[in-house]
Amino acid sequence: MGRFVDRSHHMLDSFAGRLATHSERHESLLARGYVVVRDAVARVVTESKDITTGAPLDLEFHDGRVGVTAGSKPRPRTRRAIAHPAQGNLF
Repeated sequence: MGRFVDRSHHMLDSFAGRLATHSERHESLLARGYVVVRDAVARVVTESKDITTGAPLDLEFHDGRVGVTAGSKPRPRTRRAIAHPAQGNLF
């Protein structure tokens, strides 16, 4: 019985440590400028295709939350190479 209690206590400590680490990482990411986007039923949104125009969203920043309404979908980004000014013309 004593080993069972010790093992349960150890597992609980381990879980608490992982939970604390996850919380610190989450807050660290928000402090660096990342935002958590949640939909109307509080699910985390991970792709822009899951958002419809006019949908209510909840944005979580490092210093609080803001309720917003989704506008039009952004155009897909295209990656353009920008030459460094010191680089000469290669053609």
